[in-house]
Amino acid sequence: MSEKVLIVTGSLVSQRESSAWHALRKLALQWRGSQAPWLDLKVKALVAEPALSAALERRRLGSGSADAAVRRYFSVGAPAALPELTEVVLATALRDLGMPHECATYEELFARPRLRERLLSETTCVFASTTLLHDLSEVEPIVALLKRPHNRVVLGGALTGVLARDWDGAPGLDALAVGYGELLARPLVDWMRGGYHEIEPGPGGRLEKRGLLQVLFSGTPNSRDLDFLPTPDWSLARGGCPALVSYESVRGCPYRCAFCNYPYLFDDTQFRFKSARRIADDWQGYAERLGVTHVSCLDSLFTMPRPRLRELCRLLIERGVPVRWICYARADDLADDSLIAMMREAGCVQVHVGVESGDQTMLDNMNKDCSVESNRKALLNCRKFGVASLATVVVGFPGETPQSLEATYDLLAAAPPDFHFTATFSTRVADVPVLSAQSRARFGLKAMGGLRSVAPYWSHDSMDCAEAAAKARELDRRLAVDKISLNAAAFYPGILGYEPALREPLLDFQRRSLSRPVGRGAFDMLHRFIDARLRRDLAAWLAQEENRERAVLSDPVAA
Repeated sequence: MSEKVLIVTGSLVSQRESSAWHALRKLALQWRGSQAPWLDLKVKALVAEPALSAALERRRLGSGSADAAVRRYFSVGAPAALPELTEVVLATALRDLGMPHECATYEELFARPRLRERLLSETTCVFASTTLLHDLSEVEPIVALLKRPHNRVVLGGALTGVLARDWDGAPGLDALAVGYGELLARPLVDWMRGGYHEIEPGPGGRLEKRGLLQVLFSGTPNSRDLDFLPTPDWSLARGGCPALVSYESVRGCPYRCAFCNYPYLFDDTQFRFKSARRIADDWQGYAERLGVTHVSCLDSLFTMPRPRLRELCRLLIERGVPVRWICYARADDLADDSLIAMMREAGCVQVHVGVESGDQTMLDNMNKDCSVESNRKALLNCRKFGVASLATVVVGFPGETPQSLEATYDLLAAAPPDFHFTATFSTRVADVPVLSAQSRARFGLKAMGGLRSVAPYWSHDSMDCAEAAAKARELDRRLAVDKISLNAAAFYPGILGYEPALREPLLDFQRRSLSRPVGRGAFDMLHRFIDARLRRDLAAWLAQEENRERAVLSDPVAA
């Protein structure tokens, strides 16, 4: 059998689900492996409530102009249907190395057994991406699904950098690939062609052996310049190149927010980036050769370095590149009138802003290096210059109180974003700054360890995870009922079709969807059921933590 790779990407449960039964079956698999199942379920319910409420309300739309506007909004193709950038990067690398390949998503393989068996029988090695996976409770069922007696399974992507620190693998997993996918492809292809003996790392890379598991590290570039990376060829996307493509121009982040591990996702601590000219060349090529109309920048922070952003905008304007683009941005960059005006002229139509909190003490606790005033000015500037805004908020970070949450609500009410996404504070990744010994002591933070939960249990001096989840639901509901902004969990599927004229009809639609007595009553019951079990489970875990701490104090050596 000749060598052939199957590239598999996506999330365990996604917006592309074709069957509620398959989605529930996968959730059950994840549930069985979770360390903190009730917080996992609570977080999923928080996302599901606005999404399902909106889906049900769409069935009630009439023929009036406002309802027609809502229907038009949701008719636009969803960004969630876009092939994952990882798939295109790997497909490009394998093509250049002369290695045959096919592509699939986890959703397809779970839902279509015949397709799954055909693909796995025809391929000798599986490259499985963890970019959209969260923890081992999701990884292990996927590895079990993919493994066959004749094949090898390689796990790569963002999560592997976390797994490589403390994990010895799972049954059926042959290799863990950590770092830059573009640098890992050749060593893995050579390994396949060489008969699957020990992997030979590429220049600057290294190999660790943990029993039968091989852990391959790509190493890092010799400079901060990423222009050497090949341009992903979106013509290789299944079904042809889409009108919207994803793009990545940086690795890492120059900031160190206390809750974020993005700077370390590629086994790298340096902030590296492509030049403005390289980005402009790539986008112009996509537009002229492939008919691309939109680019979604996946970078943690596309607006840095600021001189690069200005140069890129100048080049796009001068060349007349007909591409509209979306990016993640810092509030203090968007607070600069001249910069956001230049971005808009260059084709920027939407920005995601990490507002996180409307309380300055909370921003300082998070090490955001940003002010409440910058957040306010950024959101107002987005509306002033016609750039759609999506504001993210973190609920429950150490130091959070009802007063700080009220300040967050007040900020969003005073400077309404178009969309918001509310996330509860998470302690899933062990090496983020907030989980340092010093930070734990400062905030009285207790955090569940391990890699087996999307949302591990935690508690600190001013809040615990159960209260934070309840407060997140309360904040989401207030923002919806008071018509302040649209919940991205419900409105993301049509976000590319958003226009300022749609804001009022969509806000009215959202308020109606969450105000239906039957739907709201059902979700109230569901949340009460989950909350009771979450509080009970959390109390049991905190009691175990207190017993462990007493044991350490009484006999540190034995502990």
